[in-house]
This record gives sequence, C-alpha cells and structure tokens, in this order.
Amino acid sequence: MSNWRLLQIVLRTQPSALIPYWLFSIPWLSWTVVAVGAGGCWFFLWLGGAEVWPWTLLFAVTMGLCACVAGVRSYSWKNPRLSLRKQPRLAAVVKDAARTAGFRRMPQIRISAFVWTGVARNWHGKPRLRIGLPLLLQLPEDELRALLIIELTRLKNGTFRKHLLLDLYGDELLKPTPWQAEIVAAVREIRRADWLAGAELAGQEPVAAVLRRFLVSIWAFDWLMAHAPGTPADAYEAFMWKLRHDRLAERIGPNVWGWMRAHPAFAEGRAMDDLGWSDGPAPEPADDPVVTEVPRRFVDRLLFGVSPGTGATPQLAGLDLDQWLANGNELRLMVIEAAGTFLGRDADDDDVIALVRSGQAAALQWWHTRWPCPHPDRDVCTLLPLLQVKAWKQGYVAKHPYRRRELVGPDGHLIDLVELARHGGHMRDPDEDARRLAAASLAGGDATGWFEKLYAEAASGEAIVPWDSGTPHPLLVEWSRGAPGEGRRAMVVGCGLGDDAEYVAGLGYATTAFDVSESAVKGARTRFPESAVDYSAADLLDLPGEWRGAFDLVVEIMTVQALPEDLHARATAAVRELVAPGGTLLVIATARDEGGPVYAPPWPLTPSEVAAFGEGGFTAAIEEIGDGERRRWRAAFHRG
Repeated sequence: MSNWRLLQIVLRTQPSALIPYWLFSIPWLSWTVVAVGAGGCWFFLWLGGAEVWPWTLLFAVTMGLCACVAGVRSYSWKNPRLSLRKQPRLAAVVKDAARTAGFRRMPQIRISAFVWTGVARNWHGKPRLRIGLPLLLQLPEDELRALLIIELTRLKNGTFRKHLLLDLYGDELLKPTPWQAEIVAAVREIRRADWLAGAELAGQEPVAAVLRRFLVSIWAFDWLMAHAPGTPADAYEAFMWKLRHDRLAERIGPNVWGWMRAHPAFAEGRAMDDLGWSDGPAPEPADDPVVTEVPRRFVDRLLFGVSPGTGATPQLAGLDLDQWLANGNELRLMVIEAAGTFLGRDADDDDVIALVRSGQAAALQWWHTRWPCPHPDRDVCTLLPLLQVKAWKQGYVAKHPYRRRELVGPDGHLIDLVELARHGGHMRDPDEDARRLAAASLAGGDATGWFEKLYAEAASGEAIVPWDSGTPHPLLVEWSRGAPGEGRRAMVVGCGLGDDAEYVAGLGYATTAFDVSESAVKGARTRFPESAVDYSAADLLDLPGEWRGAFDLVVEIMTVQALPEDLHARATAAVRELVAPGGTLLVIATARDEGGPVYAPPWPLTPSEVAAFGEGGFTAAIEEIGDGERRRWRAAFHRG
C-alpha cells in the first residue's frame, strides 16, 4: 500500500490517527492545552468585564491541572506498575531482554486486565511495556524474554506509517470496508517482519510458542469471563486452574486456529500460517512461571476494570444455583431466539434439539457461536445452554466449581453435558427407567426383581442406572480418609457395578461385595477384571449364614432405601447382622423427615429408620448433610 493511498484511507476513516501517538504521552502537551483553554476564557471574560476574569482564569487552570493529573493517575490505576525490585526473576529477564533488543534503560512493566501486550515510551523516552495478567502468569523465562524482545524491537523499529496502519487495522478488523483487504495485507507483512526480527534475537522456538500461547489465551480468557455470572473475584485463579487441570488451551486451540483461518481479516493468524508457527500445540502454563502472583490490590483494580461498577462480587466457587441458572437461562433464551429467527416462528427447546439433530446447528446465529470456544463443534455450543438449565433444575450440581460440564445428580448419577450434547442432547430423567421397572415389578409382587431388569437393560444401552456415577461415593471417600484396612475384612452391600467395593479394597480391606442383580455382578467383574474383590450375587433378605458377624467394616450405600418401606426394618436388621464384634457399619442414604412425602423409588430414610441400624449394642455417630432437596444421612455405627 502506497503512502498516498494510506493517507486517503486515514482522512476518510480516522483523521485523528495523523496525530503522532507519542505526543499524547508528553505532559507539556496537556499543559499547552490547558494554557490555550485558559487564554481563551480570559479573552472572552476580558471583553465582558475586568471583575470576573481573574477568578475564572484561575478556575480554568485549576480544572485543567486536575484533569491532567486524573488522566495520568487513571492510566496508572488501571495498569499498575509491577515493581522489579520485588520481582528479582522478572527483573533479570527484563534486563536481559532490554540489553538484547538494544536498550540501555530498563523498561517499566505494567499489567493489564485482559490478555494483551503493548509497548510505548513515556514522557522521558523510557520504554513502557504492558502485559495482560492472564498471560503473564503462564510464562516461563524463555517465552517471557521472547515476548519482551518482540515488543521492544517493535518499538525500536516503529515508524509513523506502521502506527497509522496498526491503528486502522484495530479499528477496521471486522468491518467489511472496501479497503479492509489492503490494510490486512499490510499489517500481515508488519507482523511477520516484527516476529522475524524478534526471532533473530530470541530464537524461533520461544517466539513461536509465546505467540501461540498469546493468541489462544485471548479467546480462552474471554470465553471464561463470558460464561461466569458477573465478574468472579477469583477470575485469574479460575483461568489458571482451567488451563492446568481442564485442558482449556488444548480444547480451544484448534477452534481458535480454525476461526482465524476462516476470517481473512485476522492478520495475526495469516502471518502465523505464513511462518509455519501455528502448527504447534498451545503450550500449557509453565510449572515455574517467572511471575507467580501479584499484589491483591492490583488484582482488585484489574477486575474492576474488567467489569466496572460490579462492586464486591462473589467468588466463582461461591456462586449459588440461582445465579448459575440465571446466567445459563440467558444463554438458553438466546439460542431459542436464534432458532425462532431461523424457523420464522416462536421456538422452544425441542425445536433447537430437532434442528441440531437434522444437522442445521450452523444455521443458528447467536453471539456465542461467532467466536472460538472450547466445545468440539456447533452442535455442542447450541445444545449446552439448554442441557445445563435442564440438569440444574433436576438437582444436578457441578463436581467442581470451575468445571461446569460435569454434573452429579441427587443420587450420584454422573453426566458430562458436552458428551450428552455430542450425542443429540436427549436428556431423560435418570430415575425414569428405575421407576418404570420398579412399578412393573412391584405390581407383580416382586420387590427386588426390577434390579436385575434395570442392570440388564443398562448393559445393552436401553436404560440408565441412576445411582451409577462411575466413581466411589464422595461421602464414603471423605469418611474413610486416614483409615487403612490391612488385616481386616469388609463387606459392601448392594455393590452395583463395583466402584465403592473397589475403593474399599484399595484401602487394604479383604473385601466381599454382593448385589441381588447377577447382571450387576457380571458388570463389576467385567469393569475390574484384575480385582481382588470377591463379588457375589445374593439377596439382602436371604444372606448366607457364614456372612453373619464376619466383617470388620460393612458399607451400605442407598441399598435399603431402594426397597419398599415395608421391607426397611427387615433389610436394616440383615445389614446390621453382618458386622463383627468391634466392627463398624457405615450407612449413607437420602434423608427425609418423619412422615415426609416420597416419590418412590427410592424410599428415603427417616431419622428413626437410620437410628434403627444401631439397635442391639451399637454406638452411633449420625450426620445429616446438606439441605433442601439434597439431604443425606451419613451414619457410622460401632459394635461393642
């Protein structure tokens, strides 16, 4: 692009770009503006009378000075300076990078709220580098050094023409203007030249790695902030956790590169492809980053800048279900509105699901699907808000506050919403199959036969076992910490597919486990072919005589409550008889009040029914955990 063509575009779109950027950082310019303004006030007031103008002039000058100070302080407050004296590792890297880039003076390091970098000179010519905190907290020494060298080299080799082009590019990035292609092509060459110049000094590998990390982190952090209700006070902690433990960069990375390649206006992505640097993986956060933390007051400032006026916002881990529901429902309504626009009529959840299953998810236009996200495809992006709201309303809660797609139901049923969305999003009530089969079995006078039918159908994919979470029960895990079982025997009642039994065996117990369903026992043996657990098919109401009083630990988790109420007393006595003298019985069950309503199955246990496990010489420690619809009993009974 010729200079004359560039000047034409600037004059038509952004004439203010012709003012050199460095002028805005010089204090005397502000003083000049104040003086000119004050002189104008003086002139007009002089025409109106000599009694008023001195005071007006004084007021104008004072206000101008205050405006200058406020402007400088505002920048410093939103972009706090990181003291190199308190960060010796950072100081060493900055010093080395500055020397390598040809600067004799140590640059300032300022941090900003979002993933971005920038460099300028302050009023006395010293380089001032600004780095986004979400990026800074990830960087090892070689990548931080490479980033600093890139920015300092860019500052050293900068020209007014480059400033104009980059200014126009930032303003015109996603606007389909007639000159967009020219601007993008010119910026593409600028980026390539800057990055190659940095690679000559810092090495190609760290430069390519930090650029990949930078571009992926931009979208990853924006995605996280857009999907949390409000602005969480632990935003940076949540972001780093998802990078380290939830593969956020790995999952969003391919979508970022796909998005950039689909948008020809994104010069950075084109330049990365030109150099062949976009093919590598998005690096994980360094195990030992140069900067591990910054003062808490800085974080508070940055979060205020992210969402001004939010005040004291709750931590992401502390948000209640209503807040998540409100946020999720807002996204859900956007999807439904997009479906209605596409169909030309009012739409609902079923319409969205039908469109996805017919392969038309890409036709739905709503803001989230226009940007990169960590989800595998557009089907998942479209269905996820619907499934989240439905699951939360059914009593599912997140296993981890920062991983909202993995949910646990009221009875321990585990679902992965992303996987559910990938398979069409059909989300049934997890208790539907159990209630259907139980109703038929009970109608025929068989209180336990439906267990076999449920596990048999689940093995063929025709049904869901609502209590099968694929993990040991968390209340068992919490209770058993620090309690090794070497040299002792354990029994797991109603073992299902074996997760609790395997966990107990892992504590060192010689473990026996049984279930009334032969299909469940077969499934447990298939899942754990090398298991030391002795799995058996047996009826709790008719147990082998040799099991009575034979076990040092008996674990009963939600088995008695799966039987009709009139069998609870008999089943409770059978469980109690398994405990050896000096042994312990652990009972975990859903709780309800005496005489409370039952939507069976299951038939949750009342306080008196739980206490009945301890009859006949047991000492009891009974806990009621949770509130509302998620109340649980955890009771430990010790036999004297």
